Amino acid sequence: MGSALLGPMDFRYGLRPGRLLSVALAKGLGDAVSGNDESAADRYRRRLRMMAGQFDTNPAVSEALDRLLSAIEHWSATKVAERYKAERQVPELIERLVELL
Repeated sequence: MGSALLGPMDFRYGLRPGRLLSVALAKGLGDAVSGNDESAADRYRRRLRMMAGQFDTNPAVSEALDRLLSAIEHWSATKVAERYKAERQVPELIERLVELL
């Protein structure tokens, strides 16, 4: 049976554990940003940054991950009252990363 993050057949068709963890971390990051939980977002961002090296051979995934991490760093550096614009782009960047994984 599939998880809430993925359809029931996704793992069977080659989503490796590292990629599965990256998807889970990206989804958690999105939840942290939408909940305005800066400390959780930082933890997810750091974990994703640590995993980035495994995607060095895939430029599309590396670029999507870099864009997401840059957006999160921008979001973190923005005053809470002014985060709306930065917050809106995060789900799109996560969706793009997940599609590539």
